Amino acid sequence: MNDEDLIASTLAPSPLDACEPWPGHAGATSRIHLVRSAGRPLVAKVCDEQDDLDRFERERAVLAELGPRLGGIAPRLVAAGSDDLGRTRVLVTERVDGKPGDSLAGLSNEEIRTLVRAMASTWTLGEHDPRVAGLGLPRWGRGTPGHRPHHRRADRFRRRLVVMSERFTTATRDQLPLLTRIAAVFEAIARDDPIDPR
Repeated sequence: MNDEDLIASTLAPSPLDACEPWPGHAGATSRIHLVRSAGRPLVAKVCDEQDDLDRFERERAVLAELGPRLGGIAPRLVAAGSDDLGRTRVLVTERVDGKPGDSLAGLSNEEIRTLVRAMASTWTLGEHDPRVAGLGLPRWGRGTPGHRPHHRRADRFRRRLVVMSERFTTATRDQLPLLTRIAAVFEAIARDDPIDPR
């Protein structure tokens, strides 16, 4: 079954009015499609990489559980399904405003502040927050005894810093001392094992 047919069967009985790949918006675990159903703009994610199915299923569970409780924080899950063998999975969510890629590029400082304030409510959610308590969601990022989650975050920041410096040479040149210092602070945090992962 091709992606379009699988998306159509997942949305049924709602009609699939349009479906096209979303170029330039690569999903880490999936192929992304722009979809329209009954005049409603949606996004469909299709995954058939066996190594990614657990992660894909976890995303489905999180969207299904958190969406109704934390409206507006994540796209609302519209439908989910799979092929007959369960080897290909699909998620259909509402489409929210935004743009792929370097989504902060071209934004003013005030626009970035507004975005960060909007996201802050999710960053501060603890596992005992009444909005998520009782959902039984996994605590991700536990790491291993020798490699805590914060080590991975520090490593990731260092790698992305290199990529940013290569891609945006002019923009990062003046900020490189600050970005390098941030990387060093992340590494210092990573060495402090008692810090609880978030």
